Amino acid sequence: MKIVKLFFIHYLLLLNFFNSSVNANQPSLNNKWIPNYIFNVKNIDSDNHDEPPLAEMIANFFIQIDENQFYFNQESYLIQTFSTDIETFFKQNNLVQFNFSAKKMISELTYYYGIEFMDKITYIQFEKSVNTSILSSFLTLNNQAILIDNKLFLLKNGYLFSYLKPYFETEFIQQAQKLKDINLLLDTQVDFDFPSFTDISAHFKTFLKLPLNIQEIKAAKLSLSLPNINSILISNYSESGDVSLYLYLFSENYSMLDKLFIYHDQSSTIGSPEYNGYLVGYDFYIDQNNLINIKHRFENGAMEIKHYQITTDGHFRQQPITSSCYPQNNVNQNEKLRLTPSQANNYLRPYYGTHLPELANARIVLSLNSKDKQLCINYYQPYTASFVKQNSRTFFGNEVLYQQQVANFKRHGIDISEELTYVKFEHIQNSPLAAFLFNGDKAIYMQETFFLVGPSHFIAFRQPTQEELLYTKKDKEANGNPK
Repeated sequence: MKIVKLFFIHYLLLLNFFNSSVNANQPSLNNKWIPNYIFNVKNIDSDNHDEPPLAEMIANFFIQIDENQFYFNQESYLIQTFSTDIETFFKQNNLVQFNFSAKKMISELTYYYGIEFMDKITYIQFEKSVNTSILSSFLTLNNQAILIDNKLFLLKNGYLFSYLKPYFETEFIQQAQKLKDINLLLDTQVDFDFPSFTDISAHFKTFLKLPLNIQEIKAAKLSLSLPNINSILISNYSESGDVSLYLYLFSENYSMLDKLFIYHDQSSTIGSPEYNGYLVGYDFYIDQNNLINIKHRFENGAMEIKHYQITTDGHFRQQPITSSCYPQNNVNQNEKLRLTPSQANNYLRPYYGTHLPELANARIVLSLNSKDKQLCINYYQPYTASFVKQNSRTFFGNEVLYQQQVANFKRHGIDISEELTYVKFEHIQNSPLAAFLFNGDKAIYMQETFFLVGPSHFIAFRQPTQEELLYTKKDKEANGNPK
C-alpha cells in the first residue's frame, strides 16, 4: 500500500513538473504585445491617412516576444536580432519597390516615439518556416521585421504597424518617481493637459487596463491622506479627442489595488444657449475626507450622481446617497441619485463678480427655491432659508464694508444704500458654502440674484431661465451648438 501511495505521489510530482515546463514555454495573455500606431509610410505622398482595411485584423493579432522566441497567434518561431544601416535594410528587402519610404518612416518614428536611428536599424530575422503563416505577409522580402526599444514594426502595403512590449510594476515604479504632485483642493482648474501632468509611456496600457485605442497618456500624483497607498490620476486622449480620467490606488510597491473612472469630457455642453451649462459626460469632486462625488450628465440633460469612499486598504467602496431635496429620486437602496433634466438644470448660474479659486475648487452646486424657502447644495443637502429685509448699515455693521458693498451693487444697477434683503440659512455652518457666506450663514438676495459678499469677495449667481430648465438636445442643435 505504501508503494502504491509513493508511486502516486511521484506521479503527481512528475505531472506537475511536466505542466510547469510546458507553461514556462507558453505565451502569457498578460504579456501580449500592445497594438499601437499605424503609420502611413508610402513612398508616394498622400493626404489620405485612413487606416488600411487590415487594421482591425492586426489589432487582434496575438504577439509576444520572449528572447529568441516569437509567438504569433497559435504559432511560435525562432528569431535572431541583427543591426544594419537603414540604406542596406531597405535595399536588401527591396522596400522602395514595395512603396515604402525610408525618409517618411524615420520621420514618423522619430516624431511619435523619439527614436534616434543614427543611420542604423535593428531588426529580427525569422526562420523560413514562417513562409506558411499569414505573418509572412507582414514581414519584409527576407522575412524580417523592425524591432527597436521594445517596439515591433510590421510592414504591409505602404503601412507600418507598431506593437509595444507591455511594461508592469517594475517599470512603473521608475515612471512614478518622475510624476509631479497635484492637490485638487488647491488647484484652481482641473486641466488634464497642464504642466502638473507628465507623459506616461503607452507600454503601460495593459498594466493600467486602459483601452487600446487611446493615443496619449498623462499622469500626476494625487495628494490624499492615505498612509501606505499611492494615489495617481491617469488621463488619456482617445482617437476622437475625448479626455478621460481615472483615479488609481497602488500599494507601496505599486501593485494595483483599485481603479475608478471619474471624468470624461465629450466636448459638448448643455444647460443654456449661452454655453454656460455643464459638460455632458462625467465630472467629479474629492473632499478632504476622501469621499468622491461623481456626476454623470447625459445628452438629454438628466444626471446620475454616485458617491465612493476610499477605504484604508486602498479600494473604492460605493456609499449610499440620499437626497432630501429630491427624496422621490432615490433608487436602488440609495446607491445613486437620478435627476430629471429640469432638476439637474435647476442650479444658480455664476453671473459676475470676484473669481475665488477656493469656491471654484469646492465644486458647489446651488439651487435656491424662494417659494419653498430652501437652499439645496449639490442636489441632496437642503437648508431652510429665511428671507429678511434690513437696513444695510445695520446688516454690515461696518461703515467701510457698507460703503464698499454699496459701490459694488451700484455698478450693477442695484441700490442697497438704504435697505437690502438677505437670506439666513439654518445649521449651515458645517457646509462647504459656509466659508463664503456673510458671518457664516447669510447671503444677499436682490432682483432674483444670489450674492455672496465679504471684505474680499463679491459674487453674483442668477436663477436659471425657464428655457434653461427645459433645455434639450434639440434646442441645443437649433442654437448652433455642437452636436
